[in-house]
Amino acid sequence: MKVMRGIMAGLLLLSAPLMRSQSVATAEQVDPAQVFDVVRGVLGQHHLQVDVFNEPEQWMTSGFEEYSAHFMRYRTRYHFELKGTTLTVTLQDKQQQLTSGWGNPQLPSKGADDKLVQQMAAAIKANSVPAPASAPATAAPEVGHSSRGVTYDLVGCVREEGRVDCRIKLTNTTQNDMEYHFGPPSIGADDSGTRNEAHVSLVAGKYNFAVLASGITATMRLVFQNVSPEVTSFRRLEIKAGPMPAGTTAGYGNTPSAVFQNVPITNVDAADHPQDTLVRGGATIRIVACYHEDPVITCHWRVTNPGHSDLKMGFPAYAPMIMDADGNQSKPHYGSNAGGYDNILHPDTIVNIFASFEGMDTGLTSLARVVLVGNDADDYTAKFTNVPVAPKKPVK
Repeated sequence: MKVMRGIMAGLLLLSAPLMRSQSVATAEQVDPAQVFDVVRGVLGQHHLQVDVFNEPEQWMTSGFEEYSAHFMRYRTRYHFELKGTTLTVTLQDKQQQLTSGWGNPQLPSKGADDKLVQQMAAAIKANSVPAPASAPATAAPEVGHSSRGVTYDLVGCVREEGRVDCRIKLTNTTQNDMEYHFGPPSIGADDSGTRNEAHVSLVAGKYNFAVLASGITATMRLVFQNVSPEVTSFRRLEIKAGPMPAGTTAGYGNTPSAVFQNVPITNVDAADHPQDTLVRGGATIRIVACYHEDPVITCHWRVTNPGHSDLKMGFPAYAPMIMDADGNQSKPHYGSNAGGYDNILHPDTIVNIFASFEGMDTGLTSLARVVLVGNDADDYTAKFTNVPVAPKKPVK
């Protein structure tokens, strides 16, 4: 009778899901700003994809991985959770292959499970950089990188009108033109560990990809929405883009081609630019004068390329705008294009631009805003405020 009870107890154990202690492993002192990118890369080496990524709560779950233990077949998902600088790896949704298909495990595989999480944590640690020490507020930002024939020169990041706008100058240093492609969203990681994704990514005003001519400098623009107003710098700015690999048709991968540390964010939300000269995309833009020329208001700008490389730029004649203190706006009645047929501004070149605007009060003595709009998705757009309006054309 005792033997029969033992057999029945064994059968009950085999017919119910096993309750075992969970297999756990950790990767210590990882960089919160990049660890989930490392996880994606390691999962890719296992031919696995990310199933769920909860960025606010800092956890990620993979697709199923199959493995064997004691001549049985199992599958499970990896679950990753980040707390501070420690990444914990556990298993989730574990199943065993039964005669009826995948189901709850009936036989233990604790040793194999422990090995899975330990190997995964070790791979992540091996591919991670140590968590950085807290950078002092005065830490100098990195400003230049070079990767795969492209140099990256950081222009800066500004917060304006509710968004953070970062500009990077790219130069193709090779002898050939190249296709330059974006991959996953570029990242601006702040001190809280939040990884802000770029909502808009442009090179020379083009989405997804652009052609970088040999020796030509173009502007990359990364726009981040909903960045906390308390964030004053990106501890890590990751550029996820690069030249298309030769002979492939796939987009650029997940590995950053350039990473800038300790990038300050300049707050210009007030949109006040009392100065008459601005720098946009490597060009110097000066508003020379605005004046009444009955029945229009005419404004003149002067654009200079003070650098040593050609700039791809242009200013369409229809694009400038003026606005008075009451919000009344006007677009040009007529004006001049600038930038030439190929929109190339050569070094040490000066271009004069004018536009005449109708429909504004003839008694205006100043304009609340004067905007010179550049092509390539605002790469060279310059906004001036509180611009005086002379009663007549100034005498040179």
